[in-house]
Amino acid sequence: MDEDRLLINRAADKYRACGDDYVLTCTPFLDLREQSVLDAWLRREKIKNTAFFGGYSDAERSVLCFLPDYITDAEQFFAEKNPDETPVAALRATVRSSDTLTHRDYLGALMGLGLKREVIGDILVADGFADIILLREALTLVLRDLNKAGRAPLDCAELPLAELSPPAAAIRELRDTVASPRLDAVIGVAFSLSRGKAAEAVERGLVYINNRLYEKPDAPVSQGDRLTLRGMGRAVVKEMGGTSRSGRIFVTVAR
Repeated sequence: MDEDRLLINRAADKYRACGDDYVLTCTPFLDLREQSVLDAWLRREKIKNTAFFGGYSDAERSVLCFLPDYITDAEQFFAEKNPDETPVAALRATVRSSDTLTHRDYLGALMGLGLKREVIGDILVADGFADIILLREALTLVLRDLNKAGRAPLDCAELPLAELSPPAAAIRELRDTVASPRLDAVIGVAFSLSRGKAAEAVERGLVYINNRLYEKPDAPVSQGDRLTLRGMGRAVVKEMGGTSRSGRIFVTVAR
């Protein structure tokens, strides 16, 4: 059984449990590729009332929630209900020394506790602390046992999801023209790549539009789309339209 089929089968088990027990169920945390695989499965099987949720609106790692009929909006439900009903939780790990820690330091410390990667969501690193998103079932263990990362001592406390502190990205706008609004052309503008390198990245399965994997360089891109190139970051198509004298289309991308 290949990796994608196993992923779908595990999600299908959660879907059936939601229907059988009439309760919210969810998968472990998924990376962008896994989210794309399951998104395609949901659309193919016409499965409704689901939500990808990672604790905040721009999360990269998310769980897939299957919602019983009485829940129509996952984020509103999580915001209004008791936090214990939310499948993900967060904590803030504050460094009690002058050490500067990286994402890898925090992730290594968490996995050193015996946690699998699928239990851990985004790790939002800031100056002197990190906000860590986890499956709620792991929160008690991490609060009890996460007391250092590398040699740096940590103080950890539960953090409401509404108080998460994603690092502010340094945004710059890139403006150029493209022959057509196809994915390889726009990715090339967004990440300063040649058309050939951009097309290669798409064909290698490294490029996502709105968290959905696209592997054809000629896939269309629209204004407002969020683009992700694994290993290089994210960009948003701010403007798309108008033509130059030579007939090329103006595109403005923020990243």
